[in-house]
Amino acid sequence: MSTDRRARRRSPRDRFRLETLERRELMTVQFSSPIYAFGNTTPSAIVTLVRSPNPILNPEVAQVTTTGGTARPDVDYTPLSQGVTFQQGEFTKQVTIPLLNTGQTGDGNRSLVLTVDSQDNLGRAVRSSATVQLIPRADITPPSITYATQLRQKRLLTGFQITFSKDMDPIAASNVKNYVVEGQTPASGGFSLFNKSKSTSFNVVLSRAEYDPATRTVTLTVKRPQLPVTSYTISNPQITGAQGNAVPSALKDSVGNTLDSNGDGQADGLLSIQVDQTTHDSRSLVLPEKAVKQARQLANAKPKSNGFKLPFSLTSRSNSSPR
Repeated sequence: MSTDRRARRRSPRDRFRLETLERRELMTVQFSSPIYAFGNTTPSAIVTLVRSPNPILNPEVAQVTTTGGTARPDVDYTPLSQGVTFQQGEFTKQVTIPLLNTGQTGDGNRSLVLTVDSQDNLGRAVRSSATVQLIPRADITPPSITYATQLRQKRLLTGFQITFSKDMDPIAASNVKNYVVEGQTPASGGFSLFNKSKSTSFNVVLSRAEYDPATRTVTLTVKRPQLPVTSYTISNPQITGAQGNAVPSALKDSVGNTLDSNGDGQADGLLSIQVDQTTHDSRSLVLPEKAVKQARQLANAKPKSNGFKLPFSLTSRSNSSPR
């Protein structure tokens, strides 16, 4: 039987199903809007891809590319060519195009053209496009950290204080999830006479972050006060993007400029600062008299060439001395 005769003999329901499948072949991946506008409030352009509500392919792969426009690559934006995979049940995806501060100056807007390429269930190429308008911002100076210190109470570490050079976005600055604190203990630290361990690092859990716009200061409070160590590092959460690159810190100033971590005047979007111990307690460790004698005997037994030295001063305490 010929194909035409079979088509004529199909029931109305079968023909409706066939027409539905033919329409679904063209329903692939496209942008959620034909036009986007960015520039004054964000260091990157975030666009949304929308997938057909009745996809045939699972998984489905689309390719997003920056293809042209009046915007200048590596001056106004970082060129992008990224594969996006939709798994079964996924219908939207976001793609981020980094915008460069060096190009966001001048009086006129510039445009950037994006394309997304995908295939229908017959392997035919389908392309959708969108335009991103880049609006120049008046202030392109990135914020930096001007001061950081440890906060202590009764010789215990209670938190940290960070001061910025510019007014910060209060929502991002007050989000405790934007900060990661790591303590570092030196190899020679501690009061143990036989301590030969290597330097170790540990995470410090924070309970809250409070931003004071009057002083441009963020106060980080630790969850539990603890004995301080010599050095701490405050950084942004280490999040890896789809292309394996580090995601910048969410901290930004009031007009959208991201952080300058190394003081070169360029916004790299990283939070990385070391907070050292600013005050040293010159106190001696009080030990029982028997422990003092044993320690002195151990010190005298070592040759002077070894450079053996106790990490603290020794003060004996007799049994009759007040506690």
